[in-house]
Amino acid sequence: LFAMAKVLNDPSIPDSCGVGVEYGIPQSSKRIDLLLSGRDETGRGNLLIVELKQWESVRRTDMDGLVRTRFAEGEANTSHPSYQSWSYAELLRSFNETVDQDQVPLQPCAYLHNCQEGGDLLHPFYAHYVKLAPVFLGGDEERIKLRSFIARHVWEGDKGELIYRVENGRIRPTRRLIDALRGMMAGKQEFVLVDEQKLVYE
Repeated sequence: LFAMAKVLNDPSIPDSCGVGVEYGIPQSSKRIDLLLSGRDETGRGNLLIVELKQWESVRRTDMDGLVRTRFAEGEANTSHPSYQSWSYAELLRSFNETVDQDQVPLQPCAYLHNCQEGGDLLHPFYAHYVKLAPVFLGGDEERIKLRSFIARHVWEGDKGELIYRVENGRIRPTRRLIDALRGMMAGKQEFVLVDEQKLVYE
């Protein structure tokens, strides 16, 4: 959060933007590290999902959406930060009535403030997920890029109004989820797997 504060402490980010920390995703035990809310230049509300990682390095695997990195207990496979941030956005779209009915724009991204070189993290193998949820690395240039990304979507603050609305939105399967079930019955791969689900599946 200290690293993220250095990103946000800038005149380009309105002081009145909404901030949510460790937001619990409905129908799961997962938490979004950081939510930011505000309005873009057109006045439309946006919700940014920021996945924060302290990793210093990442290695590519041959499994879709998975990378290998070092944890306290040793190296292990885990979700690519872009995949993780994007999958959390998909969970919100599937279960939160406010996000679904109001078509709230969700902007997922990941910030690895200790990782100075992208290396395998930005390998073309993961390009699809990085496009869905951009990755920002450590260093001054990357901090400025992340700040610009946020400022583009949170040009004006909303005093947390959108986060409040999402937090208090009804939790129920949305039309999107029902359509996914219909597609699954027809043999399509529809469900977005999250964290351990993705790891086990791959």
